[in-house]
This record gives sequence, structure tokens and C-alpha cells, in this order.
Amino acid sequence: MQEVQLEAEQALLGAILISPEIFRLTRVHMDDFGDPRNRKIFQAMGELEVDGQPIDYQLIYQKLQDRDLLLYMIQLSEHGIPVNWKYYDRKVREYSCKRQLAELAVHLGYWAKNGNQPGEVIEKTKVRLKELEEHITDVSKSMQQQVSDWVVATKGVFYVTDCYAELGLVTSRDKASARKALSRLVEEGVIKPHSRRRGCYRLVETDYEAIDHVQADDTPLDIILPFGLHKHMEWFPKGMAVVAGDTDAGKTTVLLNLAHDNQGKFPRLVYIATEMGPALLKRRLIKFCNANDYSYPGAIEGISFRAPKTANYMDLIDPDALNILDYYELAGDQFTEVSSYFRQIYDRLNQGVAFIAIQKKFGSALGRAAEMAMEKPLLYLTLNRGGIARIEKCKTEWTPDFQPFAIEYQYKIVAGGKLIWGIQPRSQSKSAGGK
Repeated sequence: MQEVQLEAEQALLGAILISPEIFRLTRVHMDDFGDPRNRKIFQAMGELEVDGQPIDYQLIYQKLQDRDLLLYMIQLSEHGIPVNWKYYDRKVREYSCKRQLAELAVHLGYWAKNGNQPGEVIEKTKVRLKELEEHITDVSKSMQQQVSDWVVATKGVFYVTDCYAELGLVTSRDKASARKALSRLVEEGVIKPHSRRRGCYRLVETDYEAIDHVQADDTPLDIILPFGLHKHMEWFPKGMAVVAGDTDAGKTTVLLNLAHDNQGKFPRLVYIATEMGPALLKRRLIKFCNANDYSYPGAIEGISFRAPKTANYMDLIDPDALNILDYYELAGDQFTEVSSYFRQIYDRLNQGVAFIAIQKKFGSALGRAAEMAMEKPLLYLTLNRGGIARIEKCKTEWTPDFQPFAIEYQYKIVAGGKLIWGIQPRSQSKSAGGK
């Protein structure tokens, strides 16, 4: 029997080496191979498949580093017959099942002699027999369905180890089936390998919403923008802007003026203050109102001030409001993720808009995270210590006589809250944006 089993194992591996696509279709597991050489080769094939690499002699050899196995594989391929692979796949599983039944008989004797309760022995035996029955029939379909269902319910990036953990896969047999199922899903275009890390995938998401541009309302929003920009450009729902400023360059003053001037123009006006508690905010608002001859608190009753209790500021965005975030703190790996954060803010918006303040290092042309923070916003303003404001990106529609990258704004803040500004030619002609 061992000689016939070895012949079946060799024939199946030879067929895979000639036609690697068979690997994704075969239903054998690594443990089904009785010969250690065949087990090692099949395991290496599975690792290459998970890595998204082709199954060939050289790559298998690089993994195994065994010249004798390389020569053995060459011999296998010389006698492999791909057209008969299903027959040998079945035979390998049958011989494996017989071997494992014999092992189960040994376990039964051990359990019976070592005081196990009859009910416990019977239950263990039932479970093992069920596993063997499924494997000799159609276990792969069951595992394929489990993995497929799990993948569809999983959002974003995942690892093969996540699949093992959440499906409760602990045996090498089940893990091999799961890897094979993932390989089939890659072949079908359901998932794709993600990054260069081994066993990392993402779900291919093709959901979309058709853009009905014919019926779209293209009436610009009635909004007052900083530095009178609303006189020169149009603003629409889901519009985002970034105000990047040096420390003490006046970010909060600009945003408070924006909030005050737009009360009543949106269903709600939300001001998210990340660095001011109630007492400091009150002092700041009183100073702002006094500087502009407004009455406190009546002049700002239309503004809802909120203190975040989470660093996930995108979750605080009101979809239909004018949202002002003062300011978005970036630290550590958040710099590389800022474009994703801003994308999530954009996705939260419906008829509303968002203005986001970020810090800028003194002397730098752009704020923290640099170009990564410029990807999603339509408007990117910088406030520089010394009272110079510049437009670094402007993707909205503007009037023909307005040249956003040829001008800059000279401004000053009076009494801690009144903003006075004027337009002048840009001191440096080099611009960072364009339409």
C-alpha cells in the first residue's frame, strides 16, 4: 500500500509542477502526504501561493535549500500527468484517510486504557470521524464558503492569521484549506494581496454611487470665507479647507471670524475646540467679541462649541453643518495617515462643509504632513508669523480676474480678535497649487 500511496503523491506533485494552477484546485492537505519529502514540497508550494509568487522549481528550492529535493522535483515533473490530477488527488486523500483511521484506532485504545469516560471517548471519536468524512468527500467547499463569508464581512486590510483566529482554525489541515480558499478568492478577483507583507490581503470593493450631474443643484453655498475669498470663488456642499498656521499666527482668530460670519447660513454650525477648556474658551470668546464690538454671548449664540473626547475627530463631523475643527493634532504615524483621515471627514459630509486647522512649523511653506494634507481639501491656506497669508491650493471655481497664486494677504490681529487684512502681490512668485 505504501508504494501505491507514494506513486499517487508523486503523480499529484508532478502534475502541479507542470501546471501550477492545479494547486488552487486540489483538495489535499499537507498532512495527507505520507512521504516527508512530498510534505515539504507541498508546504513550500502553499507558502509561495500565499506570497503571490509562482510555483516553480527555483523558488521552491530557495525555500527548502535542499539540492536532493530539487533533483527529486525534476524527476516528479518528468512523470507528472496533469490531465489525471483529480484521480491522484482523490487517491492521496483516500490513503491519508486510511492512515488516519489506523491512528484513530491507536488513540481509542489509549483513551480506553487511561480511564477516559466512555461518553468522552465516543464524542472524540465522532468528531474525528466527521472530520475524516468531510475531507474524503467535500470539506474544501465547506471551508471555501466559511472563508468567503468571513472575507466579505471583513472591511479593510486583513492578514491570513486574522482568518485563522476568527474562524477558530488551529490545525495545520484547516489552515492549509483556508490558505487555499484565499488563493481562490484572489484568482476570482474578490480579494487582492496588499503591501509586501506575507499573507496580507484586502477586499476588492467595487461599490459606487452613480453621479447624477444632470439633476445636481450647482447653486453655490451662501458662505463668507476668510479674507473675502467668497467674492472670488464658489463653494459647494462637501467642500473642505485647511488652514495651516505657525504657532500664534492667528488660526483661532481666523476660524472664530469664519464661525461668527456664517451663523444662520447652515442648519448647524459646529466648532470643535481641541485645546481649550470651558474657562479658556470663555476668555477667548470675550476677547474676540470685545475686539469686534460684539456682545458676549449673544453674538455667538448660533455656534455650538464642542470638546472632543476622542482622537478620531472625523467621527464628530456633522454631515449637514459648517464644521470647524480647531485644530487637528497630528503626532507619530498620524502624519502618514492624514490623507486617510481627511478622506473620512469628506465621506462624513453631506450638505455640510469642513474647515480644519493644523499646525505649521515656522519657516515651512506647508503645514504638518505637508502635501499629504493637501490631497482632499479644495482650499489650503497658510498663515505665517509676521502676518502673511497665502493660498497654496485652490481647486474651486474662481472669477477670471482672480489669481490666487499671484497674491498674498497681509493681515494683523487687533486686540486678540479683530482681523484686518489687505491684498498685495505675492512676495515669492513660486506657487504650490493650481486649478
